[in-house]
Amino acid sequence: MSSKKKLECCLRSPNSTEVMSCYGCKKRYHYNCISTSKTCFNELSENYKTTWLCPTCARPKRDNTNTPIRTSLTTSEDHDNQTCNVTLRIKDNERKVIEKITSDLPLHEVRYIVREEMKSLLDVFKKSILDEFTTKTNEVLASINFLEDQYENIKKDLSARNEVIKTLQLENKTLHSKVNDLQTRLTLVENQSRASNLEIQCIPEHRSENITSTVKQLAANVKYNLSDTDIQSCSRIMKINKESPRPRSVLVKFSSPRVRDNFLAATIAFNKQAKCKEDKLNTSHLGIGGNKQPIYVTEHLPPATKALHAEARIKAKELKYEFVWIKNGRVFMRKSKSSDYKIIKSSESLLNLS
Repeated sequence: MSSKKKLECCLRSPNSTEVMSCYGCKKRYHYNCISTSKTCFNELSENYKTTWLCPTCARPKRDNTNTPIRTSLTTSEDHDNQTCNVTLRIKDNERKVIEKITSDLPLHEVRYIVREEMKSLLDVFKKSILDEFTTKTNEVLASINFLEDQYENIKKDLSARNEVIKTLQLENKTLHSKVNDLQTRLTLVENQSRASNLEIQCIPEHRSENITSTVKQLAANVKYNLSDTDIQSCSRIMKINKESPRPRSVLVKFSSPRVRDNFLAATIAFNKQAKCKEDKLNTSHLGIGGNKQPIYVTEHLPPATKALHAEARIKAKELKYEFVWIKNGRVFMRKSKSSDYKIIKSSESLLNLS
């Protein structure tokens, strides 16, 4: 009997015990008509029977034949595998099969299956998350270990540098003390070498000037008897600030410190006896006409002492000190006539004034 006749026979004779019902079209067929295998109908599983599809509902084969003849089936499991291979390619039919299976099962079995599937999925998800977390944790730990090593190296290097800095600070402090000591000694030597010198400031300059005669005339005005032998040298010195409008100072080197001190004392006494500021030693005492310009007679000081003297005068204005003077190369300050004088040895001494 041909396949077509067998199928028609199945349609006309539905009353049989060995009948297969198609899950798709719901048509019924004799099992003997659709299978040539020797496998008994009773050996088929219930899953196979309920999800079986006829050749019409199944996907056509590549050779475009719709024969209902199946290949030989050795076991019911082979039937199940073949059916699964067919239904996996048919998404809609697969959904229908699942619905059919679950509808036939009791509710507690469905719940159990869903729980097991969910548990399996959660286990897979948990393992995936744990693996990813472990990987990332290992990477973070490796980075932390690297940073710890770098931190320890930096800490060691910083400790070594701190020791070097402490050593350098100690050496700097020692050198600073030595420099101050040497500066003090140098200033003392300079003062001793200038013990016979005086510096006369603000004497106007002329091309044909005779500085020695000018100094002798100045001595006559302050009533001091100064002879030619008392003056060893007399000349103008270079300006510290070249842009200053003041004329160059006159440096006079006397024959001895005693002569220098007596001449300086005579000029101080002359200025004290003046009735007003205009009567103090000025250019008019040298026979120079025009506006009276004051003339200052001071000790010949080293640059460091001059700078300290300038700082002392500025500080005296701030703290309202009345007297600031220089004697034997040292700077003195006094707040009033009744107060004691203070010796200013360095800039630090000015900071302690009150």
